[in-house]
Amino acid sequence: MLSGFRLANRPESSYQYFLKMCRSNEKPNELTFAVLISTFLNTNFRFLVPQLHCRVISSGLNLNDSLGSSLMRGYLDLGDHKGVCRVFDEIPVKDIAPWNVLILGYMESGLTCEARRVFNSMPEKNAFSWKIGESAATKIYKLEEDHPAVYSMLCKIHGEREVWSTVTKMKKMIKSKCARKQKAGSWIESA
Repeated sequence: MLSGFRLANRPESSYQYFLKMCRSNEKPNELTFAVLISTFLNTNFRFLVPQLHCRVISSGLNLNDSLGSSLMRGYLDLGDHKGVCRVFDEIPVKDIAPWNVLILGYMESGLTCEARRVFNSMPEKNAFSWKIGESAATKIYKLEEDHPAVYSMLCKIHGEREVWSTVTKMKKMIKSKCARKQKAGSWIESA
């Protein structure tokens, strides 16, 4: 029923059904909460996400990938990045989905360096993760296109994906812009 309300974009009906379900001693499970939170995204009901999170904890439910990712998206919708990170840390076994939501959250907030840090620490990446990483690098490129680290980062991302045509293009751009890696130095040499 909750999935049907979500598809019909009826968050109020979804919430009323959830309350009715709880009053009838029917215990909501992880999937129930994940669907309910997804229903509330981008609606006036998103303010209920922290309350639902408390309910998940008090019910003793496990934060699996589906429920954890839904909660993270809910906190992201509220603009609560501490909440997003807190839920991410509470997920015992993280698959790709929570990592992607965390990276996307940093990207949407303009925290591209933080998104890149999380992306680089991510144990396993999928096509969506790579797209997010590429988007972060492109945003940094637009901000600081003359900085050699940007080209290096874009080359690394495309190289790890084995998109050699783009790596070649990036290297040509480095040469045309005369962007060079800074030589290593020592503070002793400058004395």
